[in-house]
Amino acid sequence: MDFEPTEEQRLFRDSIERFFRDAYDFETRGRILAEPAGYATAHWHHFAEQGLLALLVPEAFGGLGGIVADVQVAMAAIGRHLFVSPFFASAVVATGAIAAAASDDQKGRLLPALAEGRRIATLAHGEPEGRFDLAHVSTRAARAGASITLTGRKAVVPFAAQADTIIVSAREAGPDPDPDGISLFLIDAGTPGLEFVRYRTIDGGSAADLRMNNVHITEYERLGIAGEAYGVLRRVRSVARAALIAEANGAMGAIYERTLDYLKTREQFGQPLGRFQALQHRMVDIYMMCEAAQSASIDAAWAVAHLSLEKAEHRIAGLKYLVGRDLRHVAQEGIQLHGGMGMMRDMPLGATYARATMIDATFGDTDSTLADYRRGMAASR
Repeated sequence: MDFEPTEEQRLFRDSIERFFRDAYDFETRGRILAEPAGYATAHWHHFAEQGLLALLVPEAFGGLGGIVADVQVAMAAIGRHLFVSPFFASAVVATGAIAAAASDDQKGRLLPALAEGRRIATLAHGEPEGRFDLAHVSTRAARAGASITLTGRKAVVPFAAQADTIIVSAREAGPDPDPDGISLFLIDAGTPGLEFVRYRTIDGGSAADLRMNNVHITEYERLGIAGEAYGVLRRVRSVARAALIAEANGAMGAIYERTLDYLKTREQFGQPLGRFQALQHRMVDIYMMCEAAQSASIDAAWAVAHLSLEKAEHRIAGLKYLVGRDLRHVAQEGIQLHGGMGMMRDMPLGATYARATMIDATFGDTDSTLADYRRGMAASR
């Protein structure tokens, strides 16, 4: 396997980095987070113009037909610059689910609009008692002819209040947590009976809990085959985890660079802090973890592209566990090596630590991904 980025990926990377250099910095991020929407629509349209929202959209529906490695280029830059937008929720998770499960009619209706930034979509799957169990779906879908009624709750849905389309998982058959009987449904954000409880997450991101009280939709809004969404959710989770690993890699690299610059300029006892051997050793440890995260990102992309679903799930679960653990350690080290400055609100390190916490808690934290990895080990014996 050639681990070097392709020419297209290099162009994407250069374009994204140029955008961040010219139009986005930490102060701009703070102003955006203070706005009700929680992201800048101008930046969202710029991403659309650059083709970034179309990476996972098939060419037949106006997209670029890209692969996970292409998405990782954007996610690494997003992690490096702490970019706030619905990119992960809409262009990676929701678009991936639609591309994998939707009918051609649904794809034609949704994917071009998502690729062009005219619509935002998000996946509402996690529930208050779910604890990262993909099969835990207590939201019910009651069918009567061509009509379906949804009742239940979803928790921590990213950019739910800003989305035009919400992909909701609900159980049509079987007891919770049976993997069989789960379906996905497309719900318009303005559908009667859909209630949003909005809040900001620990990293400043926008999220909401969803309450569905007899939400009525039609049979045609089902995404994929009735009762067989569990396999789609597994594929979406593997891609999402691979993307999050790349974001973590970008965040870790930024922490390393900022901390190294600080140690070169901050003086103590008449010499730069970087001259002290104990701090040099700690910086070497951080550098090695950054390199390991880069390797994990490549490995995760390879697993999605070349392995069976079961083997890819197992491999990526282990990689997310390792990178999530190391990301938190690197963020803690960066804060400590900056001293009290690391926790100041006008310093990116504190915000990076908060984002590290959210990366770890998205699609499985260190405990649950380690458990997933161990189950995969047991199943392979």
